[in-house]
Amino acid sequence: MLRRMLATALVPALLVGCGKKSEEDEAVIVTETPGSIESVLNALPACETVAADGRLNVVSGCADAACVGMTYDEITEVMADAGACEPMGDGTPAMVCTWEGVVEITFDDLDLDFEPDKGDMAAGIRILGEYAGGTPEGLGLGASSSCYLEEFGEPDYATWMLVYDHYVLLEATWVGWGLTIVDDDGPPGSVDPDGVVDHLTVRGAL
Repeated sequence: MLRRMLATALVPALLVGCGKKSEEDEAVIVTETPGSIESVLNALPACETVAADGRLNVVSGCADAACVGMTYDEITEVMADAGACEPMGDGTPAMVCTWEGVVEITFDDLDLDFEPDKGDMAAGIRILGEYAGGTPEGLGLGASSSCYLEEFGEPDYATWMLVYDHYVLLEATWVGWGLTIVDDDGPPGSVDPDGVVDHLTVRGAL
């Protein structure tokens, strides 16, 4: 299960919980309180979309001309930029490459030469920062989390947190759509979800 690790000492949180769908009946089963994930999802702010310019494509897993299944060299060519790459900070033999500070992709570096391995293909594309594009439906960074629920239905996995007297959604993943959204903005050292997507990852629909 995809689950974010949060330091509760840094935020006014009493609980971090997660839920997932049952493989048998497709119902969302909550592994910790609240009583149902619906109470968390229903409390999200009303849907507000962003630019519906088609720069993002959830089904194909693309951001602008960069798509899942492409190599580092191919993405460099279509983006007309070599990107900025640095090693994974946890010791994993991989390079994290960023284009224009808004499109981030991880590639293997199994030979430890501090360059993306030739032929390794992008498995996912993370969109962050000031990326201004959206899907044809207006989904992107800055769109309300509730917009994604309207478009894709209940998530397969969700992570939430209790802040004072109400629950907030931190992260949601739709496995079949290859999509994860995260709402974790706030001042440095804190988590303060506001119902607006701060970064997301597309992996291409199954």
